[in-house]
Amino acid sequence: MKYIQLTEKERYQLELLIQEYSTQKNVAEMLGRSRSTISRELKRNKDADGRYCSEAAISKTAERRKRIISTKFTELVRGLLKEKLKLGWSPEQISGRLEIDYNIKISYELIYQYIDGDRKAGGTLFNYLPHRGKKYKKRNVKTRRVWKTAVKRRPISERPPKLLLKKEIGHWEGDTVESKGHRGGIGSFVEMKSKYTIIRKVRDKSAEEMKDAVINSFASCPGVMKTLTLDNGNEFALHDKISKATGATVYFAEPYSPWERGLNENTNGLIRRFYPKGTDFNRISDFEIANVQNLLNERPRKILGFRTPKEVFIEEILKQERFRLILNVC
Repeated sequence: MKYIQLTEKERYQLELLIQEYSTQKNVAEMLGRSRSTISRELKRNKDADGRYCSEAAISKTAERRKRIISTKFTELVRGLLKEKLKLGWSPEQISGRLEIDYNIKISYELIYQYIDGDRKAGGTLFNYLPHRGKKYKKRNVKTRRVWKTAVKRRPISERPPKLLLKKEIGHWEGDTVESKGHRGGIGSFVEMKSKYTIIRKVRDKSAEEMKDAVINSFASCPGVMKTLTLDNGNEFALHDKISKATGATVYFAEPYSPWERGLNENTNGLIRRFYPKGTDFNRISDFEIANVQNLLNERPRKILGFRTPKEVFIEEILKQERFRLILNVC
């Protein structure tokens, strides 16, 4: 079980309880803590006369934390921290990757404390921390003429439930990130198992433009897309042509149900960190878009054991290739 230090409130309660009840067992039960936690707290923070003072305990804990920060945040760690924060990594991602790449164990809580200390000292590291976006707003999606002439959509209810188990790659979610004034934007496509992301600029939100963007995105990797789950935007009205060109089965989420494509919605939020609402994508080059795509795919993800989407995606593709070679030999 992971050890969690006592809170300030618990330390105040402990000071009162330890005076009234003689045994640590009784105090532990009242606080809902283990006896070892209470014993450790008293051993660490009693004064020279053997008395426990909550204020002194809180002060001692803060001093110990400062000493830990000063010894753990070496010049190498400070440099890596600043570099990764600038790339949009979260403290949790940095913590996980430090252990994988450098065998350095620093909790993300400690990284947050270091950043906070830097801020209080006049530093600017806190400016690189990701901020929460605005809550999702329902889109005013209307059924327009374009859908009257389109091939009937396949609802997400027909999508095999086993896809959610994420046992294989090849199952994607797609959407559009709009440009300023609804003039085009980018198409975003994310693979469900690896979280690998592809983003492509589109000049407008026409179905023809989006169809070409999807097909061209996967032209160099035939067979890597098995299913594609989309929202109900008009730009995806030519889904039958996308399916024919890629061999993928296309499904559509229910209107006003963004959680059915939760991974894609989350990815769009990450993209919005680079391109906030009001961005005119006509002024953004394809090179810049490709650079953002690389940054997203080379960021470690907690859900992937702090591996990157690119690492997982390539590994899964190589597995498939080895399997095909074995079948050919047999």
